[in-house]
Amino acid sequence: EIFSLKFIDSLLLGKASYQLYFIPTLIIFYIFFPFMHKLMPVIKKWRVFFLLIVIQVALMTFDYYIESITYKQPIRIALLSFLPFIIGMVASHHQDTIYVKIKKYFTPILLFLFLLLPIIYYHCKILVVSTHKTSYLYSQYHPLNYLYTVVLTIVLFYLFETKLKANKFVAYLSRLSFFVFFLHVFIQSFVWDHAVEAVLIKSYPNLLFNWWFDISFFATVAIASFIIAAIIHKLPYIKTITG
Repeated sequence: EIFSLKFIDSLLLGKASYQLYFIPTLIIFYIFFPFMHKLMPVIKKWRVFFLLIVIQVALMTFDYYIESITYKQPIRIALLSFLPFIIGMVASHHQDTIYVKIKKYFTPILLFLFLLLPIIYYHCKILVVSTHKTSYLYSQYHPLNYLYTVVLTIVLFYLFETKLKANKFVAYLSRLSFFVFFLHVFIQSFVWDHAVEAVLIKSYPNLLFNWWFDISFFATVAIASFIIAAIIHKLPYIKTITG
């Protein structure tokens, strides 16, 4: 029933699979993007841009530390995620200038990135231990995680722009990534059910407690997903459907 109204409703409302929760919010952003681009001369003024940053940080801080924002899911996610889209739009108009600035300050930016890791780890650990609420650990709206993501994006942008070959490879992977996002859950479930649970855990009961297991499992699923996506993308006209 892939073309049924129930399937389309589940897909558009993010009910088809747990990782699709953002689809309704993405549709909202896509609807408003043309209007936001027309407002770009206003948005990229530093006072307006700074105000948007303050609003975003305030919303995330309230949601993470005080009380979860209770709007319905598409609106809640949009309120807590609008800034990356705006940053992306502004950055797309100033890529050369941004690259020069990053090149000048790359070393301190990189050091700041690595400094954030222990800060985030111990901050979350203190919150979870003191409150016994694991939501502090896995919430993606942690303001420090948000900052880490922005800094990491800056570092990767510089590295990929500097290395032309890597840039081409990343561009190729990015063309596959949209389909991989939909595909990887099936691959993950398949590998877990037919390899990890059915074979490996029976032979090695303590497998899951090894530090390298999560890394290996992630790498296996990611590599398999990209390989399958690359093969499927070779089919005629499939890119129209898969992105």
